[in-house]
This record gives sequence, C-alpha cells and structure tokens, in this order.
Amino acid sequence: MTTALLILLGLAATAVLAASVYLALLTVVALLPSLVGPGMGPRANRFVIVIPAPNESMNIEPVVKGLSNLDYPEHLVDVVVVADNCSDDTAARARSAGASVIERVDADRVGKGFALQDAFAELLTWDQHYDAFVVLDADSITSENLLAAFDSQLCAGQHVIQAHYDVLNPDDNWRTTLMSAALAAVHMLRPVARRRLGLSAGLKGNGMCFSREVIDRFGWPAHSIVEDIEFTLTLWEHGLKVAFAREAKVSTQMPSGAAEFATQRARWEGGRRALLIESAGRLLPRVVRRFDLVALDLLAELAIPPLSQLVAFSVLVLGSAWGLAWMELLPWWPVQYAAAALILQVTYVMGALRLVKAPRSTWTPCSMHRSHQDRELKTEARVTVATRGRTVTHDRIQRTSDVV
Repeated sequence: MTTALLILLGLAATAVLAASVYLALLTVVALLPSLVGPGMGPRANRFVIVIPAPNESMNIEPVVKGLSNLDYPEHLVDVVVVADNCSDDTAARARSAGASVIERVDADRVGKGFALQDAFAELLTWDQHYDAFVVLDADSITSENLLAAFDSQLCAGQHVIQAHYDVLNPDDNWRTTLMSAALAAVHMLRPVARRRLGLSAGLKGNGMCFSREVIDRFGWPAHSIVEDIEFTLTLWEHGLKVAFAREAKVSTQMPSGAAEFATQRARWEGGRRALLIESAGRLLPRVVRRFDLVALDLLAELAIPPLSQLVAFSVLVLGSAWGLAWMELLPWWPVQYAAAALILQVTYVMGALRLVKAPRSTWTPCSMHRSHQDRELKTEARVTVATRGRTVTHDRIQRTSDVV
C-alpha cells in the first residue's frame, strides 16, 4: 500500500512540477529585455475585417463604428459582418453602421468556423483584392494601431499574426479580476516567450490576421469548439508559425456570472480534451523522432490544465504528501516537488502581470471586493460592448477555462 501511494503521489508531484517548470521557463524568457520589433510598414496592405455575428444586434453598431478610429488609411480598410443564422436585425444594424454584410443561413453548419469558411470563400471572389484578412469578435474593442501593427508584421514576411487579446471588464467582480490576471499570462506572456524561442505564438480566436496566401491555401479549415488551436495545429503541420503583435490589442467583455462562466468553461474544456486525444498521435511522433520543439509546445498547451486546476491539484498533492510524510509513511521529496510547483506558478502569474503593466487593482486581493455600485457604474460605461447576458449557439467563446 505504501509503495502504491508513493508511486501515485510521486507521479502527481512530478507532473505538476514539470508543468510549472515549463510555465516558469516561459516566464523567464518573456521577461528578458525587449527585442526590437519590425519597424513601421508602408501602410500599403489592403485589409478586410471580418466579424462573425450571430444575433449581435445589440453590439454590432458600436463595434463597426468604433473601427473608424483605426489609425490606418480608410480606403485600404473594409469591414464585413457575417450575419450568421440571425433571427434579429444584426444585418440591418451592421449596414446602417457602414459595414458590408454577408447573410448566412445554414441550420446544418452552425458555428464560427463554418461562418468564417463561407465568408472567406465569398470574399476571395469579390472584385476587391484584399492582401490580409482580420478576424474580430462582434463585441470587440481594438487599439487604434491594430492594422498598422499587422501591416508591419506582414511587410516583415509574416503570414499569420495574433494581437494581444485582453479583458475589457477586469474590475466587475472577482471572477473577471482573476481572468484578467491569468489571461495576461495566456495571451501575453506565453506568446511573447514562444516567439523569442522561435515557436508559434498560437491563435487565440480574436484579433487574428491572415495573409491572402494563407486564406487562398486554407480558407478556414477548423470547426471544433477550439477552432483557434485546431487551426494553429494545421498551420504547424504545413510549416507555418503564428507571429505576435504585442503592441496591438483587442478587448472583449468576459462573463461575470457564475452560470455563464461555468457553461463556457465546460464547453471549452471538453473541446480541448477531444483535440488533445485526436492530435496526440500527430504531435508525439514529431517530438520523439525529431525533437520538434513546436510540436512539444503545442502538446504542452493542450495537456496543461487551466491555472486554477493546476494550482488546486498542486495544493491537493502537497497536502496529501505532507500528511503522509509527517506520519513517516512516505519520503519528503513529493512535498518538495509540489511546494516548488506552487512557487513557480505564483512566479508565472506575477511575471505576466508585470509584463502587461497591470494596474494595482489586478494585483491586490481587495480588488475582488469592490462595491456592487462601483461595478454597475463601470459596466454601464461599457454598455456599448456588453454581452447583454444572452445565450447564443455560436462557438465564439472567451477562453475562460484557459485561466480559471
């Protein structure tokens, strides 16, 4: 019995330590002095911004109008809203805001992946020759330099670029505060480190840019609930890596309610597990036979659980091993492994907050206890991009389970 417990706890402690060492390595690399990025491009690329919008009538007008503030030549930018299986007036509101609209009705092919696949196929037939395709969610706010940053990367030879994907409402309650802190790690620290290591930054589902060559070649081939990771894997298989435009930002409202949060988390976790099982057979041989670091990193991205689960499991292992070691039933090394893992996890989050220059409210526990009135005022100020608390069947999901 003692031997079985030692093996079980030893494996568990080793697993959490290995995952934490991986995250700590990314932290160290990300915090190295900044490298000089690509300079300002000539602003000659013609962009089309594609916004999948299933029943987004409450959001779509302010989002489309907000894109007029982009610091990029207006004649080189078109905005196309994909009114995807809508039963409301999303299409009419998008047109009134100045966007072109593709109306799509297909009850058998539902979801963001199919909407993008059909939209890209149609856009490639238009008379306008677009040099790059940008994907935004229908509740997004962008930094003014979004297209200028993408243009610079395209001119530097990149074909797939991901912008920094941020939280719009970090101060709403403790959930959004935690999501803001941990998404700083997932959407900033990890991509920065990966690019410095020569790996793929990975797609995050929002704020993505693709050159025309990529869209000509692939269209949008991913249709799972984790379509961004699925497409990242496809790109890797064809020798393409995702670049990262850390200076550009897209922000969206994250769920603050417990029910919405739990639903999104369960759906995405199920999709990620399924993709891990499906793709392990492609990734592992490349890791073992060729020591492909990109494949190893993609495998780690799929295998490492959300931060809250990793922390909880580490605490469980630490408590169990401590108790058994105190009773002299097990040696102390599993305790040491689990404790070291927790320290590295804290370092990882603190490093991410430093990297994004997070405000004091994100660092301190008291920020999770702001008054209800304060949260209401902040939410009201962002009413033009709020999610309105409705449920849709579209696969546009904020990666809440990535972090919590």
